[in-house]
Amino acid sequence: MPDFELTLSDGVLHAAMHAHFGSEEEARVAVEPFLRSWEIDVALSLGERLLRFHFKNGHMVDRNPPPGYPERLPLSTQKFPCDARCGFALDSF
Repeated sequence: MPDFELTLSDGVLHAAMHAHFGSEEEARVAVEPFLRSWEIDVALSLGERLLRFHFKNGHMVDRNPPPGYPERLPLSTQKFPCDARCGFALDSF
């Protein structure tokens, strides 16, 4: 079972992480191989590349913030253990 759950809404695929990841990059490393294999499977099945994902953005959620700190911080100032939620945009062909 993957460490994430995918949801597609308005052309954007959201990956909600079930496991802890210390950074956005760690979360992307967990999700992107799955997305690449999905792209390859569709291309091989249909004979052309009709599906492609591009990382759009992410946000970090601190599961245990110190007293007085907000749960959500901008990525550039995140300093505490957190979970990542990544958004991947679908290309339109």
